[in-house]
Amino acid sequence: MVPMVQCENGHVYHPREGEKAFKIVTRLAEEDPRKNRL
Repeated sequence: MVPMVQCENGHVYHPREGEKAFKIVTRLAEEDPRKNRL
């Protein structure tokens, strides 16, 4: 599990489900950066 992850957009978020959260958040950020404002 990763305690802190930084997206390409520069947003830092804390995934709660390890790689699954990372992939989901990254995918959402790629589809619509405005939806992922963490």
